Amino acid sequence: MRITELFSQRRKRQQKEADQPDAALVKYDVPQEMRVNIVQILTDALGPPGRLTHLTGDIEETHTEHWNAIAHIVARNRGQMSIASGRGSYEQVTNAVLYGEDALVLDIVEVAFSRLEDSKRYWEGMRGGHADRVHTSEAIRELNGRFAQWKVGYRFEKDQLLRIDSEFMHEEVTKPALRLLNQKGFAGPENEFLNAHEHFRKGEHRQAVTFSLASFESTMKAILDQRGWLYPVAANAKNLLDICFEKGLIPEYLISHFSSLRNTLESGLPSLRNREGPHGGGAEIKTVPSHVAAYALHLAATNIIFLVECNSDLHK
Repeated sequence: MRITELFSQRRKRQQKEADQPDAALVKYDVPQEMRVNIVQILTDALGPPGRLTHLTGDIEETHTEHWNAIAHIVARNRGQMSIASGRGSYEQVTNAVLYGEDALVLDIVEVAFSRLEDSKRYWEGMRGGHADRVHTSEAIRELNGRFAQWKVGYRFEKDQLLRIDSEFMHEEVTKPALRLLNQKGFAGPENEFLNAHEHFRKGEHRQAVTFSLASFESTMKAILDQRGWLYPVAANAKNLLDICFEKGLIPEYLISHFSSLRNTLESGLPSLRNREGPHGGGAEIKTVPSHVAAYALHLAATNIIFLVECNSDLHK
């Protein structure tokens, strides 16, 4: 079985790396109202135990198999025989969500909704005959709505839980950047941007800074590739920006009226990476604070939005 690092395990590793006590970081605060919502959403999306969901040839899949998988994955990766009391996996998952520790609840949410993402194929051609199940996209939409409603600082996106340090920054910067990178031709920078978030979520702040810059550079390369503008194989951020300015990707009036724009783009993320990224820290272990990594993520998202929208304007 593939080893899965659960949400709570990543947080504990983050505590150890940051040398902070449990009380400083392990505060998930999932209110009872949202616990009830999670059970309701999962039951709607996976179906109650024992009901037939899919039949292809000799293969018969039941709702119970989904609940079994969730309970098994979470328990095994936690080193436990079970996640809660109950006669079957459905009762175990339900009891764990309703009465378990907050970290366990979020472990279950991430595993369960990741499984929903992975099982989207079961929805192809099934909608009419399986109206008892809510579609994956609808379930995820409601989950994120409940996170916002009960002010729990996480969202589920792209098969993972993302920590939301600033709801405004997430709504106004991170989500628009992800939406723009989801367009054709931006798969590379999208993957690096998500990797930056994944490292941030794991408490790997130096790597988060590095992947933030990588996503920014890859966005420029993707735009240059789309337009057939050549650039050196080993081009860094400054080289790529030079070409963007020379080719007119960034409007002239912005360059002339905002003299600091070029300096902001050239010295922001690249300088941060050079100071904080993994270039060999010498004899002492170098720790990047979480607020610095968060700044790198937000700066990368802002820069990406700016460049992709400049590219879109050239098509008009």
